[in-house]
Amino acid sequence: MKLSTLSSCLATTFALLVISACDTADSGPVFLRVENASALDFSSVAVGFTRDDANFGAVGAGQTSDYHAFETAYRYGGVTAEAGGETYEIIPVDFVGEDPLAAGLYTFVLTVEGSTLELTLEED
Repeated sequence: MKLSTLSSCLATTFALLVISACDTADSGPVFLRVENASALDFSSVAVGFTRDDANFGAVGAGQTSDYHAFETAYRYGGVTAEAGGETYEIIPVDFVGEDPLAAGLYTFVLTVEGSTLELTLEED
C-alpha cells in the first residue's frame, strides 16, 4: 500500500512539473517600444496595462522610442500621447478575454486620424 501511495505522489509531482514547464515556456519580459507614424511630434507618450506602465518620453514624427520591459502586455493598452497642446488617448475598457503577449520584442505603431489616436501592434 505504501508503494501505491508513493507512486501516486511521484506521478502527481511529475505532472505538476510538466504543466508548470509548459506554462513558463513563453514567460519572460515583453519588450515594447513606440513608433510615431503620424505627422505630429509627440512631446510625451505613455503606455499602460493593468499592472505595468511606462513613459516613453518625446517621440517625434517618424521616430521610434527605446524598448521598455513589461511583465505583462497585451496587443493593445492604454496610450496617452501629447502633441501641440492636445492630448490623444486610447482607453481600453479591460483586458478580459485577451491573451498576454508572449515574451519578445513588439512595437506599438501610433497614427493620428483627425483627432483619433490609432494603434497597430507589430512583432519585431
